[in-house]
Amino acid sequence: MRKTQPATQSARNIASSEFITPLDVSGEGDTSLIGDDELNHLKPVFKGCLVKRNWYNNKQLREFHLLQSGIVKYYLVESSGKLVEKGYFTLCPKTKLTQSDALTLNIYCEQKKRTYVLMQPDSNRVDFKKQQERGNNCFIKDWNKRLQQMIDQMTQEAQDWQAADDDSVLKSQKSPTLGGRTSSNDGQKKYFGKNLISFVSKTKNSLPQI
Repeated sequence: MRKTQPATQSARNIASSEFITPLDVSGEGDTSLIGDDELNHLKPVFKGCLVKRNWYNNKQLREFHLLQSGIVKYYLVESSGKLVEKGYFTLCPKTKLTQSDALTLNIYCEQKKRTYVLMQPDSNRVDFKKQQERGNNCFIKDWNKRLQQMIDQMTQEAQDWQAADDDSVLKSQKSPTLGGRTSSNDGQKKYFGKNLISFVSKTKNSLPQI
């Protein structure tokens, strides 16, 4: 099994506005080189049906999955219950959440320089009881709270990484044995976040942006 890259690199990427590429684990992509920890970070930690307003102001019902990696994927739910992936956006410390009203959440994605508008569905479009039985949450206030928690955690992890890196640089300057140099692993040993794993997609599948 390939050794999992420390989460420190992901914090580095976020702090420098470089973003990870989401990996398709639907069965169509090659996951043979992906470690168990990285696969765990692709599992949803929060999901539910919300209405997404697209470029043409059309309101589309989609099932959203928040992954441990900070990626939010959204799917079309077919009549058979099959989920068809339609796109994604990525949370980071620079992501901004605003509510224009009690049932509408605006999410600014720094990676795509785009605002996603999500709305709570009406009861005539979604059976809230059935959704709850499936472990889904379709309430905007809860999504707002959960996404903000993820953003706050990412921000803290990025700050912890930066502090560890600064500490390593300071020690290397004081250490004559290293000749003014330090191993890049020094900062990584001081900090290993749970939430962020940096990886590159092994598939050539691209996600349609709708």
